Amino acid sequence: MTKAKVTFPSAPDTSAIDIKDEGSLIVSNPTAMNFTGPGVTVTENPTGTAEVDIPGLQYWTESEASAVQQTAAFTPKTTATDSNAALVAKGTGATTAQIPDGTIAGGNARGEYATDFQKIRNNATQVASGNGSGIFAGRRNSATGPYSVVVTGETNTASGQGSFVGGGDSNSASGFGSAILIGASSTASGKRSAIAGSSCISSGVNSIALNASSRGIGDYSLGGGYFSRAYLRGMESRASGFWLSSSGNTVDEAAAQTTKTVAFRRFEATTGQTFNLSMDGTGSTNLYILLGNNRASNLTAQFVLSVIGINGTATGVTAGDFMTQTITFGAKRVGGTCTVTTATILSTAGDASITGTATITFTAGGWNEIVITVTAPTFAGGGSLILGAACTFTTTEVNSSI
Repeated sequence: MTKAKVTFPSAPDTSAIDIKDEGSLIVSNPTAMNFTGPGVTVTENPTGTAEVDIPGLQYWTESEASAVQQTAAFTPKTTATDSNAALVAKGTGATTAQIPDGTIAGGNARGEYATDFQKIRNNATQVASGNGSGIFAGRRNSATGPYSVVVTGETNTASGQGSFVGGGDSNSASGFGSAILIGASSTASGKRSAIAGSSCISSGVNSIALNASSRGIGDYSLGGGYFSRAYLRGMESRASGFWLSSSGNTVDEAAAQTTKTVAFRRFEATTGQTFNLSMDGTGSTNLYILLGNNRASNLTAQFVLSVIGINGTATGVTAGDFMTQTITFGAKRVGGTCTVTTATILSTAGDASITGTATITFTAGGWNEIVITVTAPTFAGGGSLILGAACTFTTTEVNSSI
């Protein structure tokens, strides 16, 4: 109950009414006075004063407890046995645990309809700033994408629209509808990609990366083993079994298996220029990697090269010219070192403008990967060719776990 003291300088019907709080003037404006409403009472005193009793919280009961931990509480004051308790923002306002003030203490502005109960940050930007976003616990987390959510953990970021981080540390869900369930230092950047593990990358559309340091690079791919890579759109993989270490961790994804993967690249090449293919199309990362030790692989490569366009005055080659090759070779990894055997060309077909000079070779790289190098066809007249190249590998492999 709030009590206000009203002073009438001369008589109760005077035009001037002062409301004071403990002797300090609050207001003196009769046109703004309205002592009506549920529970409001006005008592006039004959000395020219009146006491106005204004009710406090009408639908909540305040309480305090300190037996276990100092706590102040509001409990719904209703006649019903059971009652919800709601903290309702006004309009598009957010529901927050702290007042946004642009500093580390309160953080930056929250997004429309956002919910932010995180209380610890070391940067004012670590808030639920996306419209409809939410952060429910943890510290130093950010939910910047529309309708993105971080449940808990530390230094996690959900920046893609509808993205989700369940917990863990230093994770980033940036793809549309991407999700990281748990883990650390993982990135889900592909549309609707998902991760459950540490140091994982899931960049393909609808790709999944599980366990530790696995990669879902290709669209619709699954990287499911320790240090495994899945690059192909709809990758085919058939495994005879898993090799488990004494601790129960998957060390190599399969004792023996057959897989299909694709390396590709679009490249503008001058005459005879070389360039690499890779599973993500960059030519510099995500090359074909042999995993595990004492592993032997039999690879069949189906290669196709096509002239997509011509820039400048190149002669002797026509847009649309192509070549195909089917090649076999072997590879092994022993003692951490990758070795590639001499390739055997089973067949070559296509246009003579390319088939006579364009080549594809397979060598061992410094990181125990197989480096796939294409040499562009030679041509006269200067200029350059816009080339598209792809190589599908069918790999049958075995390792020491069989």
